[in-house]
Amino acid sequence: MAMTDAKRKTDNAWQRKNYKRLGVKLYRGDAEAFEEYCRKNNTSVNRALREYVAQCIGRPLEKRGEDPAVGSQKKDLRRRMSACIM
Repeated sequence: MAMTDAKRKTDNAWQRKNYKRLGVKLYRGDAEAFEEYCRKNNTSVNRALREYVAQCIGRPLEKRGEDPAVGSQKKDLRRRMSACIM
């Protein structure tokens, strides 16, 4: 089923609000070598770069629609609830 124009516009607006695209310029040989590295490791270039970003910032990347503050509040609540149960 094809996506409607309204759905496409809504999705594009959400992505503009919530995502930021980062770019990198590499010499062709370096880019091809990295793509080959990713193929050999059965991963995509995007996934490899996202994993590296997560490692650099010291935390997992946010998930779609997830507010990092809310996520940490939920974890804290779960921790407190499990402590009460024990």
